[in-house]
Amino acid sequence: MFVVTALGLVVWQICRLREPVYEGKTFTAWMEDLDGRHPGPEYDRAREAVRHIGRAAVPQLISVLRDRDASPKHKLVKWASEHHLTKSKPVPVKEKQHRAVLACNVLGPDASAAIPALIALLNDGFTESFVGAALGRIGPEATVPLIGALTNRNALVRAEVMIALANFPTNGTTVVPVLIQCLKDNAGFVRALAARSLGELTQEPTISIPALAGVLEDGDVQVRRNACVALGKFKKQAKGATRHLFGALEDPDHSIQVVAAIALARIEPDNKSTVERTMPFLIEALEGLRGKDLKYPLGFRYSAIETLEECGRLALPAVPALLGCLEAPEPYIRQSASKALKAIDPESAAKAVR
Repeated sequence: MFVVTALGLVVWQICRLREPVYEGKTFTAWMEDLDGRHPGPEYDRAREAVRHIGRAAVPQLISVLRDRDASPKHKLVKWASEHHLTKSKPVPVKEKQHRAVLACNVLGPDASAAIPALIALLNDGFTESFVGAALGRIGPEATVPLIGALTNRNALVRAEVMIALANFPTNGTTVVPVLIQCLKDNAGFVRALAARSLGELTQEPTISIPALAGVLEDGDVQVRRNACVALGKFKKQAKGATRHLFGALEDPDHSIQVVAAIALARIEPDNKSTVERTMPFLIEALEGLRGKDLKYPLGFRYSAIETLEECGRLALPAVPALLGCLEAPEPYIRQSASKALKAIDPESAAKAVR
């Protein structure tokens, strides 16, 4: 038994010596620095090393992705460490897989051979390291395997699929019907992500828009909120959903009222009646939502500024609130507010610069 184990250890060590090397370091050594939870110069250099090594690293990544705690290789490494046959301590399998997923994300299409291993890992419930995002970066080849993972009973797995499918705009005819079907998922957060992804894609409007309008009465607040935001992203194409969005202005959740108003103004920025009706909500989004159980989300503020810019001169009542945004601590808020003011009231914008 000892001879067999020792022989296996020797083979393992030889395999390590055959690893791809970049700037004198093996791929395994670079992977130790590839930890997105601690970004910095070492992490950036590790990403560059992965990009440089490229496809030569994929077989090793597949091996890591397929590894499991109970695998013979893992047991061998653990045994070797416990018997002081190697100075290196075994890295937990999940940690190695986390870094392998990050490497696949970095490689993008060059990691296409790893799709089956990534799907298997995802189906095993490995969702904390953004497997879906890596599959999305790899490209359309991952579409069909990802859709297959929607049969998984784990809602977190299905949620990962929702996020990943938003990366495939060229596959809209395949992806959009799947996302629409997922608007009926029994998990609210999966339905919410399906709505968000439909908005990210803005594809197949003839079926996407009615489906999103249909969930504006969903029992989950996040679903309704994401559906409003998604409809707004379709802009003028979503004119047929305005009746539903006007209804959402009466939603019992105040944040839904605000995002519905933003969506309506994005869909009909030239309609004076619509802009006037939504203006109080848009101004409130600029100043910060108020409410006992309501936290102010910056995303509403930025979206409201962009929407007001699209409304042009019809957004004049919002100028004082936009001027206030020029004092915001966030640079992107200040920049977007300045841009909106130039489109709405150039004179006020010029005075604000002085």
